[in-house]
Amino acid sequence: MPPRTWISDADNQSAIWVCGRAPVQRYSSGQSHFYTWAQIAGIFIFSIYAPPRLSHEEFTGLLSNIVDEARGKTPILVAGDFNAWSTEWGSRETKPRGEALLDALAPLDVLLLNTEEVIAGGVNRSTGGTTASRSVGGVASGCVDALSELAAVRTRDHLSRGVRRRSETATQGDKSEQTPLLEQLCDEADCDVWGKPYRVVMSRLRAPRTSPPSAPELVRRAVSTLFPMIVPRPIDAPPLLEEHLIPEVGVEELRWAYGRVRIGAAPGPDGIPNIALKAAVEACFENFRHVFTVCLRKGCFPTRWKRQRLVLMLKPGKPAMEPSSYRPLCMLDTAGKILERIIAGRLETHTEGPAGLADSQYGFRKGRSTVDAIQAVLSTARTAISGKRWHRGTKEYCAIITLDVRNAFNSARWNKILIALNQMEVPAYLLRIVSSYFLDRVLEFTTDDGSETFEVTAGVPQGSVLGPILWNVMYDRILRLKLPRSAKIVGFADDIAVTVVAKHLDLVEFYSNETIRLVRAALTDLGLQTADQKTEVLLVTSRKVRETITLRAGDHYITSAPCIRYLGVHIDARLRFDEHLRIVNDKANRVAGALLGIMPKHRRSKEQST
Repeated sequence: MPPRTWISDADNQSAIWVCGRAPVQRYSSGQSHFYTWAQIAGIFIFSIYAPPRLSHEEFTGLLSNIVDEARGKTPILVAGDFNAWSTEWGSRETKPRGEALLDALAPLDVLLLNTEEVIAGGVNRSTGGTTASRSVGGVASGCVDALSELAAVRTRDHLSRGVRRRSETATQGDKSEQTPLLEQLCDEADCDVWGKPYRVVMSRLRAPRTSPPSAPELVRRAVSTLFPMIVPRPIDAPPLLEEHLIPEVGVEELRWAYGRVRIGAAPGPDGIPNIALKAAVEACFENFRHVFTVCLRKGCFPTRWKRQRLVLMLKPGKPAMEPSSYRPLCMLDTAGKILERIIAGRLETHTEGPAGLADSQYGFRKGRSTVDAIQAVLSTARTAISGKRWHRGTKEYCAIITLDVRNAFNSARWNKILIALNQMEVPAYLLRIVSSYFLDRVLEFTTDDGSETFEVTAGVPQGSVLGPILWNVMYDRILRLKLPRSAKIVGFADDIAVTVVAKHLDLVEFYSNETIRLVRAALTDLGLQTADQKTEVLLVTSRKVRETITLRAGDHYITSAPCIRYLGVHIDARLRFDEHLRIVNDKANRVAGALLGIMPKHRRSKEQST
């Protein structure tokens, strides 16, 4: 028998019972609610029980959690009693739960099994039960016996095919008979091309997510690479003020903070679903308000809320065995994120004030976007090449330089952040709780060897609420550097773009090199490093003959390219955007081709006839 034969969720509402000798390779932590999963003989099996008492919002939140957990896990078998009605599995009608279930499972690339061909006795087709799940005494249990059932599934190749949301009982020769849901989606697409049908189809076209790495050596190397060990300098917390001088958490302040919590987002290490926490806040509103007020007045961020559950996401096109190929996301307890939001809201009144952030920072700020940052760069370049002739005229060259900061967010020094907050005249009680927020942070991660922890000594957690505003505060020093008169700097989060304007190429090179030197030195003083080999240079000019410049970034020499990519936009030397349009057009053609491939043939015929 395998070492673990009964795997259940936190409430014993769903379970997987392994009856045979199939090896259990991985399994759920047991903290989820209403569902559990296990990898058995290479196949990921999900067992789910969605009780009828769940509201529609709770039901969709549960589906979102399941889909987030299931992404990248292949091959997969989803088995459960969803208490959902749909004509897809033989119900008399399709109800909101059934529609929500079909929409949620669409991105998982799975095939509906409980049809006339494979339906088993005792399974309730009208409420969304499946052949691999049954309800026993209120507990949904997925029973796997010697993989005989799974062998049949593999034989039919159901696990690797795309989603086919059509009735299996329909007559194959009758092309005009389609499911009501598909017809409804087509009709909705005629009314709103960017609505629900668009979202469903695009979820089908996205590449499947890969599973997070679990090999112990790789995960540990990734953790040590992405979370550098930095000997922390002593943090002198400001003196504790009289409690009455620290404003209590207001009613509207708390409502705003917990109202921003997304129902479908995955929970943190405590495993409490967001929908349950929001319900708890509403039921015990004054208790939560009192707790958060005490935290602010005592200058104490609870240690339990400093745990960070690590999720490593492989960057597109990067080698899976390289530690730097992964983007680290930190799952935090939602209760702590509510307190973070309260702190961030109070900090924002100072960071957006007269002594606050530089106007050239466009990232993580209300009313600003990548479009604004791109326009700021392009405006300088357009002005430089506009006007009359070169000699004795106003035309000039403009160099656009983009710099990349290596592992930026995880390398931010805590003492530098606190110094910057103090310079912005942030109240002492906020400095004190931010100091507490940094201390004793623990990273939790899982490998094939089991659960492990890692002490965090720097950085702002990617996935936190406070992280972005604290990053902006520290980074503000870079955006306020005294640069050569012809140079301007634009920031979007950790992305830096520098424009240097001059009449002659030798001056462009001189001022550009000096600007790069100053920026690199300031970043080094903050404890940050530039990935010099990723530096890009574009020489914007209206001259017909192509000219280039060569700049130095550290030990690297970079020659200007005919086109660079900045915040998702390809900018060329003439500011014509020919290359950007070509790339976007190619992507649009690929999507259009994929859409045509999955559109019902009768629909296209109908459109052609009209």
